Amino acid sequence: MKHAPWIVLLAASTAPVFGGVTDHMTFAFSDLVGTYTQGPNPGFGNLTVIAGAGSSGDITRLTGGGGTAELLPDFVTSIGADVWISMDVSVDQNGPGNIAQGIGLLEITDGDGDTIGAEIYGAFSGGGAGDYFFVGYLYNVLLATDDGYFNGSSGMADMDLPGNGPYQGIFVELYFAPGSGFFDSDFTASTQAAGIITPTPGSLALLGLGCLAGAGGAAGRNRKTRAT
Repeated sequence: MKHAPWIVLLAASTAPVFGGVTDHMTFAFSDLVGTYTQGPNPGFGNLTVIAGAGSSGDITRLTGGGGTAELLPDFVTSIGADVWISMDVSVDQNGPGNIAQGIGLLEITDGDGDTIGAEIYGAFSGGGAGDYFFVGYLYNVLLATDDGYFNGSSGMADMDLPGNGPYQGIFVELYFAPGSGFFDSDFTASTQAAGIITPTPGSLALLGLGCLAGAGGAAGRNRKTRAT
């Protein structure tokens, strides 16, 4: 599976959170198009990530009905699937360096309208060279399906997680924008994104993002709604 290393890295970094739970879904995408638009005030703006012609990815159910929905390059036009992520970004002006909070929404859609939707909060960090990571939580995760499966260019993934949701999870993102600075000007960058969705309640604070709890409270004030 093309995106397995990305998911293995994510799973290894979050293993203590889920305590060995294996009944979950994963998603991973590469070569997405990330666009940051600087707001009127320094250190504030919006990062939108969408699928482009070269984007590819997969949705995998590791237990239950199992299965993997592979989304091959140009899946947006070939089968009508889509990826959309939007996060408001707030640079920590008093922090230890390149740290910024991100709060927003995620939506992944297959060709016949089945969707994975979630809210996101967490933090961006970077070393100043233009390669930056986002690590955060997925919450209020909802799976909407009319046939029980997320359908890919090839294969399908069972969406029938235990319970009725909303679920929770972990989300990571990596973008490459050399020379862009740290959210201080507009840029367009190649972006990777991955996540794990679990139906099992757990202590997400074990991930080490407890310091970002305030971001969750701010989500209601800063959340954007996707244009329809």
